[in-house]
Amino acid sequence: MNNFQIQKIERVLEVAAKLPGYQGRFREAEICDPNGSIIPNWHANFQRLRPLEREEIRKHPSLFLANASDLVYRGMTSGSQGESFVYFAGEAWNNARISARQRTLSGWGIEENVPILNVASRLFPVRLMDGSLIGQIDREFIKLFLSLLQNRFRVIRGYPSQLCEIAAYVYRRYFPQVKAVICTGECLFEYQKDLLESVFNAPVINEYGCQETGISGLTCPEKRCLHLDQERCFYEIIDDELVTTDLFNVTMPLVRYKCGDILELDREGCQCDRRGITAKIKGRVEDKIRTLTGTKYTGEINLPSLAGILTYQVRRRKHKQVEFLLQPTQSDRLPLEDLKNWTDPIFGEIEAQIYVQSRDIIETKSESIGDREWIEMIGDRPWNEWLNSPQFPIGEARKIAQLLYELINPRLILYSGIAPSTRELINDILNSPSCQDLEVEKITARILLFSCSFLAADPQIYSIYHHAAERLKRTVSQTNNLENPLLLDLLIPSLYLEENLARSLWNNYLFEIKGDRLILDRFNLQNLLYSFEPAWRLANRNNSKISQSLRPILSLFIGDLEFFSSCFNLTLLAYWCHLVHDREIVNLGVKETSDRFFRVWLKWRKAMLENSEDLEQYFANLQSIAETKEEKARINLEQGYYTLFLNQEFNVREWLKILQKYVRLKNKDQSDRVIDSAPWIPILRSLAQPLLNAGELELAYQCLLLSALPSPHQSSFDRRSKEINKKQSVISDLFVI
Repeated sequence: MNNFQIQKIERVLEVAAKLPGYQGRFREAEICDPNGSIIPNWHANFQRLRPLEREEIRKHPSLFLANASDLVYRGMTSGSQGESFVYFAGEAWNNARISARQRTLSGWGIEENVPILNVASRLFPVRLMDGSLIGQIDREFIKLFLSLLQNRFRVIRGYPSQLCEIAAYVYRRYFPQVKAVICTGECLFEYQKDLLESVFNAPVINEYGCQETGISGLTCPEKRCLHLDQERCFYEIIDDELVTTDLFNVTMPLVRYKCGDILELDREGCQCDRRGITAKIKGRVEDKIRTLTGTKYTGEINLPSLAGILTYQVRRRKHKQVEFLLQPTQSDRLPLEDLKNWTDPIFGEIEAQIYVQSRDIIETKSESIGDREWIEMIGDRPWNEWLNSPQFPIGEARKIAQLLYELINPRLILYSGIAPSTRELINDILNSPSCQDLEVEKITARILLFSCSFLAADPQIYSIYHHAAERLKRTVSQTNNLENPLLLDLLIPSLYLEENLARSLWNNYLFEIKGDRLILDRFNLQNLLYSFEPAWRLANRNNSKISQSLRPILSLFIGDLEFFSSCFNLTLLAYWCHLVHDREIVNLGVKETSDRFFRVWLKWRKAMLENSEDLEQYFANLQSIAETKEEKARINLEQGYYTLFLNQEFNVREWLKILQKYVRLKNKDQSDRVIDSAPWIPILRSLAQPLLNAGELELAYQCLLLSALPSPHQSSFDRRSKEINKKQSVISDLFVI
């Protein structure tokens, strides 16, 4: 423990000493005095401090929450054997994470401007220039993978097992120069390293990390030893298991935490010029396999390269039965002798079952339906049904259906923008002639308008919008019926386009609207939901008082739409535009509608936007007309917004009762809650720290859990990556004694 670590650990201990999860431990180890203050010579007793098991914090994470206001990072542990939990970290921790990553990558010549592609994994992009390619490894996946290497990415990162599967598919194929291959999330074995180096003609970097404890490390370029970053963590080994203390997380401190990894530390370090300890990864606590010399951790077993075999997996099923899944270089010749020479010293005499996996790239099949049937399906049914069982039309609508699928269920995840292949598809559609079927032409225009929310910061958005608008006008001219849902699609981009263009949209199309109330179809609803994210970013840039006080403003959009979708009025869209741009885009006033609550509510919200001196009266008017259960719940929500807008403190006890009534903080069965928690996020986030100060740790933690911002883009990543791109051990024992 060096001076830097002592200073950092002492700060963490000072915070942790006040937490119920640590107080008993600290007293047992005599780390603190009877008043809970850390004693001057605490480091003499530090190793007496009882380590923290993952299961303990998983069961009661709120006992370890120290701060509910310094929240920059929200993560979830990997969840081995169901032991996952959500953890939080602050700004200092996040800055240390980013700088440590760049510091270690620069040792390999991977500078900050070099984009990294996470491949076939559950790894989200780390930096703005990074990306994640996810989903089933099929022909389209490989095609996009090679295209991305050609046009953008120079470093590949992923789980070794999945990277080797891709390497087997592209074996002996030409592709662009790769700067490095980073393996993470699983033990890296010798044969995997050899295969990846030979196929990609690039060095293989072994990365080790455990996000919740701040552990990070990469192998060095010179000796290929795994260096652990001692500037973020203090490391110990107890009974072969790694025990760490995070030096930076004072939001949710983890002191002497057992993350479940088995490592062997080498404190003498590497023979390169880098200081600090190095380590060898042996595996996870639960990952063991029986051998002739006893039960071993998977990382202790050497899986060598075998002539004629690209990649393989080993599964021990019974005492003398092992199965092998092989991908040979040639399907007509299996090097069984080499395989036997390797298995005999490890397993002895066994019954070997060998399964040869084809190196042919699979082609994902999808069902086909008629154009009109597909249009009706996405118009009438939840889109998740289509995403889970994709059906594509066989006629003119096929390309536009493919575009919609790629937009809402993308293989390539970027912080902003779309995949190059998706852009090519858009350009192909833009350059294609009009569809003969007017319904197909109409849905083509609507989907092109929908795509604009994915390209809010892209210069091409304007040409796409105008092209789609012209196609829609031509379609309407043949039917003499510009339906309100179509007009709404034309106006929705005013939420995120720059001010002058937003005004022009309203000037061009407002006069076409027939009546005050708009019946939203399913496409309108989805278009609005996806438009809220770029609108939210624009609102933050424009920095209006309401967008800053009711953060995140995205939750306000979602709540408004959820509540008023049945009586949707253009004045609501105009109000959102005013909120986003911090100035009035179109003056619609508050049009008369049959819904009195909506009229009075909108007057109240507009008064808030204008910071009216009569705000209190407007709110009193709204309170006085609330009649239904839902309207009364809405009054409570608006009261919370009002409190935030005035920058006043919440009455914790009063608001605790409100939240328990509507959001069900303590009740896991939330089937009877009045409305979704998304609109309450600004209030939940603001209440978390006061609840923590009042000793309501569990409620504070629940507030933070429920404050996860809903995002269609994040949801699509989670859906595709969790279903397919999972970690897997290439050597396993299904019946460990």
